Amino acid sequence: MSGAYMIRTGVLEDAEAVLDVQNSVISEGEYFIAVSEEFNKTPEQQRDWLRRLLENERETIIVAEMNDEVVGWIAFQSENRKRMSH
Repeated sequence: MSGAYMIRTGVLEDAEAVLDVQNSVISEGEYFIAVSEEFNKTPEQQRDWLRRLLENERETIIVAEMNDEVVGWIAFQSENRKRMSH
């Protein structure tokens, strides 16, 4: 891929594109925690996950776009563990 990338905070409308990227990555390798047969999240479930993430002031998602297409993402999620609370 060549061209300019844009990095931005994700929005709810990114849910399906984020799911597509996730499915693509999972299907590429045998060394991931999940295998494609196990990962069957629906677009609705993905939107619910993203909505909860965006509503939490301690969590966020960053997406990378190229040519107005989401090509990557990373989520920062809080945990309910004392050592993960920073």
